[in-house]
Amino acid sequence: MISLKYWKEQLANAPGILELPMDRQRSSGQTFRKCVHSWNISHDLTESLQTLARKEQTTLFPILLTAFVILLHRYSNQEKIVIGSTTFDPHSLKNGNDGEQEKGLLPLCADISENRSEEHTSELQSH
Repeated sequence: MISLKYWKEQLANAPGILELPMDRQRSSGQTFRKCVHSWNISHDLTESLQTLARKEQTTLFPILLTAFVILLHRYSNQEKIVIGSTTFDPHSLKNGNDGEQEKGLLPLCADISENRSEEHTSELQSH
């Protein structure tokens, strides 16, 4: 298991609170409240995203995560964004466990700075 020290080092330069435009004043302290928003994606868009995922040999998760990171970047103008994603051990399901005990939070770090974009573009062009 990866130690807490490892994650502290990996996230040492991670940005703090994502500065998004607000329609009301944010509370002074961190509350750790969560909220879920659901919406439907059209059938045509779903098919297009699934086609892209197959072409890139991946799942819809990284495709949609990338779109979400881009959206957050557009609203916040921050180049480094950390998103927490829940995770669990799929092997626990085989053992009759519903996975509840295995849930954790995995930090996903996105760096979309101009330098990173240029590096990625040149990598893509070389293939």
